Amino acid sequence: MKKMIAIFALLLVVFSSGCTVPGLGIEIPGLPDIFGTGVNVNEQRHDIISIETLDAIPSTTVRSGQSIRLRAVAKDLQKPEYNPVEDVEIGLYNSCDMFEVSGEFCSNSDKGKPDWDDQSTKNYNYCKVKMYPQSTVLVEWKLTAKDINVETPCKIGVMTRYKYKTYASASVTFVNKAELERLVNEGKSFSETSTLTVGEGPVKPYIEVLNQPIVIDVTNVSDQNKGSGIMSFWVENKGGGIIDMKTASSADGNTIFENCPQNKDTKGPQPLCLNISTSASGVSENIMAISADGKTDTIENCMKKHIEKTGQAYSLNFIGKATPKYSCSITVQDSSRIKQETTYQIMADISYYYKFTKELSITVQPKIKL
Repeated sequence: MKKMIAIFALLLVVFSSGCTVPGLGIEIPGLPDIFGTGVNVNEQRHDIISIETLDAIPSTTVRSGQSIRLRAVAKDLQKPEYNPVEDVEIGLYNSCDMFEVSGEFCSNSDKGKPDWDDQSTKNYNYCKVKMYPQSTVLVEWKLTAKDINVETPCKIGVMTRYKYKTYASASVTFVNKAELERLVNEGKSFSETSTLTVGEGPVKPYIEVLNQPIVIDVTNVSDQNKGSGIMSFWVENKGGGIIDMKTASSADGNTIFENCPQNKDTKGPQPLCLNISTSASGVSENIMAISADGKTDTIENCMKKHIEKTGQAYSLNFIGKATPKYSCSITVQDSSRIKQETTYQIMADISYYYKFTKELSITVQPKIKL
């Protein structure tokens, strides 16, 4: 009799309030939602390596045959407790073919000057350094203007390039249906706001699970009917630069979930690489996706079915500065573990090469004819 009263009380709330019960698909018109629907986002710094200043000394105007010095200051913007960024390249990438360029100085570099030994990058004029959090690197080039017949401007470009990995973690809360019925019968509300934490880095992975908690009927063994929620995932470039896609060969593509290179050799093709898991160790933490046939599958496999496959790799395609949102239905594999209320974590990390650029307009004038 008491159970019937509890069920009647739940139905009374269902038909007199204004929300949808997550996981059960029940439309509730009228009163405020007793479930949390938003996501509390904690997002850390975007840009990691930036070009703080770019100056021409003594002037941004130079005559043919004369020289100026181009001076760039790059800074590592990470928090002091973070690890240094290895192999940061700081380079001159455009001189408009109007200057003879020679590397003069590069602080923190083993050679103390831009690297001219690698013939494949002789027009890049770069130095490679290890940058510690909050540190700066000064790089200087000597630019000697070539002979020209008419005053001509040039937007000289300087670029930093580095490899980085950004982490993200989102909480997902499940609640036992019987416990929810008890709370509603007692006139209590139940809400849970998902927390998403996204670490430092310009390219960020995002995980979103709205309408929490997800209600689970522990008495129902069917994967489709015991209750589920929707998880969305996407990637955004939130920094002031661009992702360096040229580091990925056409055969590798921009790998997602698998075949990510484990070595740190920066000379070989290195794709933008994404991983997603439901535990730090990669072992399932009871969260599963529901496939089209109603059976449970891993979140990784669910994502692969939504993402275009190029060759042997699954590629992320950006539209502007973000990928589309990819969504999967999620549930728990073992509903008996949801005794009352249980929160799990879905984690993601993405590694990539990133370029940050800055330009300076320099004008070259013809020689003075006497």
